[in-house]
Amino acid sequence: MKIIAGRYVVTMDAERRILEDAAVAIDKDRIVAVDTVETLRQRYPQCEEVGGGDFAILPGFVNSHMHLSCGLFRGYIDDMPLLEHDVRFLFPGQRAMNDRNVYQASLLSSVELLKSGCTTTADAYLRPQATARAMVDSGIRGIVSPAMMDTWLGGENGPLVSTTDGALREVRELREKYHGAGDGRISVWVNPFTDLSASPELMKASGDLARQWGCGVQIHLCETLEGVNIVKRRHGMRVFEYAESTGLFHDNLVVAAHCCWVSEPDIAIMKKHKIAVAYCPSSESKMADGLPPVPRLLSDGVNVSIAIDATCVSNSADPLREAKLGAVLQKVTYPYDSEILPAEEALEMITTQPARALGLEDEVGSLDVGKKADVIAIRIDGPHFVPLLRTPRQTVINHLIYSASGRDVAHVFVDGKQLVRDGKPVHVDERQLVSDAQQEMMDFIQASGIGAEITQMKWGRHEVRRR
Repeated sequence: MKIIAGRYVVTMDAERRILEDAAVAIDKDRIVAVDTVETLRQRYPQCEEVGGGDFAILPGFVNSHMHLSCGLFRGYIDDMPLLEHDVRFLFPGQRAMNDRNVYQASLLSSVELLKSGCTTTADAYLRPQATARAMVDSGIRGIVSPAMMDTWLGGENGPLVSTTDGALREVRELREKYHGAGDGRISVWVNPFTDLSASPELMKASGDLARQWGCGVQIHLCETLEGVNIVKRRHGMRVFEYAESTGLFHDNLVVAAHCCWVSEPDIAIMKKHKIAVAYCPSSESKMADGLPPVPRLLSDGVNVSIAIDATCVSNSADPLREAKLGAVLQKVTYPYDSEILPAEEALEMITTQPARALGLEDEVGSLDVGKKADVIAIRIDGPHFVPLLRTPRQTVINHLIYSASGRDVAHVFVDGKQLVRDGKPVHVDERQLVSDAQQEMMDFIQASGIGAEITQMKWGRHEVRRR
């Protein structure tokens, strides 16, 4: 049993209480008490204590959309639009992905997430059994899905696609082997990957499986304007209308990534089926995809969370960094309102909202008695936390969203097990992991042949690129 103490405990409970000089008591894998430090010391006098006055204690962050193994592509496919980096790098690279390099990249990403305070993530990509094994080994909580693809509408040089039966067989095998793995931390969902790569037959079958298993659906929808237009030309319907027509949404928990180009009819379908949106500000802005109309979605009651996406486009597995960017980008889009998406709401979008999107709101996302002991301690004694006011309002939330980063995270617990201590992973040799991953990824670049596509540096280029 442990007491995790801080100057502040930001509970994210239904009342959004922020307790001062408080602590969270955990026993095995559950939270057993949230109260003042003195009260818990008296109640549990023999308890080990972690943290102290230099910390803010929060629920572990929840990431509703990611591709862990895409760290294989980080740092050399920047500054280009989605379809270009897909065709030049990701699609050719998929043919060189194997269980070894996918495991290594997924383990590295999982550790990076944990060090940044993220204790739960959703993942969907190729070779998902290797990713699931990495998630188990890292100690993170997660949802994993294969990238189920049986067609490609985006032109020549597409991704690795399977048959409809092959895609369904892969998710069945993954669920049989890994659903409930890691002492129950790992869940398996279906994932008809995108509106451009899943046929109507695969969409329908995925929806049927989700209803049969009682699991959720991950999918990319309306990510680019080009993709929206392709779907409309091919199916004669807008994206959400098309997906709804297949039965994918009916009675299912659905997390739709991006949704940058949704229309009023799309939003009506989202509301009807209670579809949650994973808003990925780094990737959507960096690839010039566009941004989802977050204020409009929130005003209509759509659940929007902020997610990291692949680190080959977000470049960092840091929920706090994404939360800041997600908040400020919405302030400089119509209607240009600085009060849109305040810090408090941004924090909800990496805790309570993604927990609800993933169907885990009874287990994670807030510090409530009875929930899983997924708890983080963030150092608040640095210069970027000054001044830290208690009255007339507590400024700790503003500092966490606008000033802090994942590098301020000191301690991380998942299921009551400490996985990060003083900013360092406990159960993984980080130096060896980084060394092994570096070699694995260099071998991958050479084997895939994509190294030839890596361009020279771009100093002093100022031309406007017309699209």
